[in-house]
Amino acid sequence: MNKTLKAILIVLPLLCVVSCSSTQYSDYQGSETLQGRGGAVRTVDGVEIWSNGSPNRKFKIIGVIEDTQRDTMNGNGLLTGPMQQPMQSSARDSHLAKQTKLHGGDAVIIVQQGQTLNGYAVSGGGTYNDNGASYGTMNFHGNASARYSHLTKAFVIKYVDGNSPTNIH
Repeated sequence: MNKTLKAILIVLPLLCVVSCSSTQYSDYQGSETLQGRGGAVRTVDGVEIWSNGSPNRKFKIIGVIEDTQRDTMNGNGLLTGPMQQPMQSSARDSHLAKQTKLHGGDAVIIVQQGQTLNGYAVSGGGTYNDNGASYGTMNFHGNASARYSHLTKAFVIKYVDGNSPTNIH
């Protein structure tokens, strides 16, 4: 039992170093041409990112991007990631733009953004001495930090007039 506790104290910080993020693209099946009424838009690397509203141009939805970023622990036992060190909106936008171009889109319409509490991570250190006896002493100090997942879901769209965003602005 005592050796198990010692092993846990050594292995736990190492397990928390694992990073977890994923981007999934799914083709959208449908042939309907849509036209929005406008809204808030910014252009990043030649890709329009609609965060509120949709383009007042004709377009088709060609796919869906689901991007999940999870908080992680670094090698120093400090929590990093979207909540502790928020991903800059410019980095997130660049990631969306890259994925949009990769799949042949002209723009994205963000349809969902949010975060979920996944649990807590413990960082710190401790010592354990059993001194060859059947009992031992343990000292532990550390911090517990909330761990979050951040989800962005967006429609990848293609303009039907053939003009990319960089040709119009």
